[in-house]
Amino acid sequence: MASKVMLFSLRSRGLKRFPTNFVERVFTQHVRNISTCKALCNQCPYEPEQNRTVTRKASGVAASVSSTDTVRSFDEIPSVKIPGGLPAMVYRFLTKGWKSVFDLPSALHLRYFEQLGPIFKQQMATGWLVCINSPDDFQTVFHEQGKYPSRIPVDIWVEHREVRGKPVGVLLGEQETWHKHRSALGKRISRPVEIGRYVEEMNDVITNLVGKMRLTRQPDLVIKNLDEELFKWAMESVSRVFFDRKLNLLSSHLQPEGKAFIQSVHSLSHDTVHAMALPIHWHRRLNSGPYKKVLGAWDTVFEIAEKYVGDKIRDLETKVAAGEKITEESFVAYLVREGKLNDEEIISSLTEMFSAAIDTVSNTVLWTLYLLGRNQDKQQKLYEEICNTVPKGTQPTKEHIDHLPYLKGVIRESLRIFPVAPGVARVLDHDIVIQGFNVPAGNTINCLTVASGRDEKNFDDPLEFRPERWLQGGKKYHPYATLPFGFGIRMCIGRRFAEQELYLIITRIMQQFQIEATKEVGSKHTIFLTPDGEMDLKFIDRK
Repeated sequence: MASKVMLFSLRSRGLKRFPTNFVERVFTQHVRNISTCKALCNQCPYEPEQNRTVTRKASGVAASVSSTDTVRSFDEIPSVKIPGGLPAMVYRFLTKGWKSVFDLPSALHLRYFEQLGPIFKQQMATGWLVCINSPDDFQTVFHEQGKYPSRIPVDIWVEHREVRGKPVGVLLGEQETWHKHRSALGKRISRPVEIGRYVEEMNDVITNLVGKMRLTRQPDLVIKNLDEELFKWAMESVSRVFFDRKLNLLSSHLQPEGKAFIQSVHSLSHDTVHAMALPIHWHRRLNSGPYKKVLGAWDTVFEIAEKYVGDKIRDLETKVAAGEKITEESFVAYLVREGKLNDEEIISSLTEMFSAAIDTVSNTVLWTLYLLGRNQDKQQKLYEEICNTVPKGTQPTKEHIDHLPYLKGVIRESLRIFPVAPGVARVLDHDIVIQGFNVPAGNTINCLTVASGRDEKNFDDPLEFRPERWLQGGKKYHPYATLPFGFGIRMCIGRRFAEQELYLIITRIMQQFQIEATKEVGSKHTIFLTPDGEMDLKFIDRK
């Protein structure tokens, strides 16, 4: 009977091809019966409202270990206990949905650090995740990352490339493959002087967004579903640069292709989180709902990217074959002219960068507007700086941005409090000692910058929004205490691109509107750090 209930749950979640005998074999070999698994799951620490007891196995461990100290084993690292282990976690996923496993309040990890100390580990579907919160330990990890730093692989995305026979790009590539793509793209995407050539295109998209914001404001001046409009803005802005194509995603009359594109990119965020609840080989065997959705979403994104980028590449190659010189300055033209990547590799890398540049930037804009709306004095100071630097009625240029230090402080402070992702992860190819514990090679080490950025040991009044922290002549902070774009050679390749987008859009919105936050919201994290509810920001016309 228990297996039949489980099978019904599996089928209701899109796992219709999963055989009944496999359900029984997988789950009953780990847990004696489904009732036991359910009882264990009710104690799981991923339920924030449940009372949990955690044991601090090691306290007062030194941050570094001398040659005469004893290094403790990996098993001795304090652990977040999930009663029942992976089977219990899977049962929660199947009966209560992905939110019970991944949609967590950002304060949860902060509580774990309070209870367990500056290092703890937790069992994930694909292995152990070691979490740390000390900037000194971050520095140790990043200085040990080697020539080819390795991040957490998004297995289901790699699965798509393997199943569809496509090359991985700069986001998913590892070792020499990653370095090849990084070297080909870095000069154009990582240098401010190169990114500056796209200011006009970015401003054009922002003009469309501001117009859309005026049209969608309600009588109380609140813009509902602002996150969705910012998502479309980010997609449109990135496509102008990477695909050299206007998609008109901010239009009130979206074409079917545009709708499919938006839905597919959304799926890459939302359904990937679902897929992370189980190992990839389980999804493959199950042909699960998340598995099919993520692969289908990537199919759509690649289909559209291949259409836009492929057409551009073929046009450029025709010109080269005819003896013409490529003089245009589009991103695709640059990659074709350089000749370091073949056509498929160009499409893969541009598509991966495109997918990574949407939620990241749009969420940061949302949090920045919220913080400005909650801190009217800071907003007024920013507005005055903009008015004194950018002439009224004109759009900001790269030269204007270079003279807006408070604006840059606003963005940096927003990313300190609400970083794009809760942490920056690395997988080292050798053992490392952290907080006196040995962490063997191959384990994922997550540097939780959301914790270090809100720690009073690192920042005075860490929960207060103070852009002044980052102005010249201010207090010096630990350089690793906040790392919104990562660190080192594998830091976010699109950092300069994202910063320019952020500077331009915040400036343009401040020129047009005064922002008021009507209520307080908290944060939660899945892949990204997002609001736990509607922000309901008011956009009041400037006089």
